Amino acid sequence: MFEQVKGTVVLHINFSVKQDPPLGQELLNIVRTACQPMTAFEILVLLSISHIQRFEQASLELLKTAVLTSYQDAHRCRYEVLLLGLL
Repeated sequence: MFEQVKGTVVLHINFSVKQDPPLGQELLNIVRTACQPMTAFEILVLLSISHIQRFEQASLELLKTAVLTSYQDAHRCRYEVLLLGLL
């Protein structure tokens, strides 16, 4: 049931962004300036608005940056654990 609600909310967000492009820009700014890791819902919204040509590049760049940052952090943590194990 909860997943259906999420889908409906994303559908409404997508429709609203198509009707009001500044809303989409504001949505991208909110996700960009968030201090915590992206949630699954934020990723879903970004993928949804990436189908709108105007926001395709910006939303996919945000996703790419999030994935690369997450990978680099995980790699750095593994490396630090390895170094601590050697000491």
